[in-house]
Amino acid sequence: MTGSTGKGQAMNQTFRETWVATLLFAAVVMLALTIVIVTVVDAVAVDASADAPAYLHYQRAEHALAAGDVVLALRHWREGHAVAMASRRWEGLVEAGDLYRRIGARGGFYTEAEGRARECYLTALLRARGERSLDGVLRATEAFVDLGDAALVERGLEIARQVAVGDPDPRARERVERLAARWAARAGRAGAGLPAERSR
Repeated sequence: MTGSTGKGQAMNQTFRETWVATLLFAAVVMLALTIVIVTVVDAVAVDASADAPAYLHYQRAEHALAAGDVVLALRHWREGHAVAMASRRWEGLVEAGDLYRRIGARGGFYTEAEGRARECYLTALLRARGERSLDGVLRATEAFVDLGDAALVERGLEIARQVAVGDPDPRARERVERLAARWAARAGRAGAGLPAERSR
């Protein structure tokens, strides 16, 4: 009897240990599956966000800004800016700079916002030059005019004149000189920004 009791206790102990091990294994498997599911869902969400064009993110940022939520506006701005940077084109970067300045003005960090916006405009200018896009060069240069950044305005006008030479639009040079005149008026310097040959 004693031997049978001992065997029964040993079997019960083995059964309990096996059951506990099975439960622990099932818990580990469930945890692993949960982690995989969450990771996949997050990846899909990121991909969906990345697929959205920059202007949609900027629209969301504008809506958040209108509602007074600067933090949410910044989050949407960063998403749009990331898309614009990844595109390797100038489109979206000038808009990013303009929007960031508005967010900075609303959030009380306008000086810092100007610096970040300047980076956006400069990247847009260089990309537009690479694309030989007069629209892009002029748009970025106009942003520098608004900032009153003399050095970058002059650089932008120089690039614009180079690009305008090969532009099929017969009004290309006129568009450049119109912006140059606007800059001259703003800077209060008659004749500023005009081509060297005209000032002679």
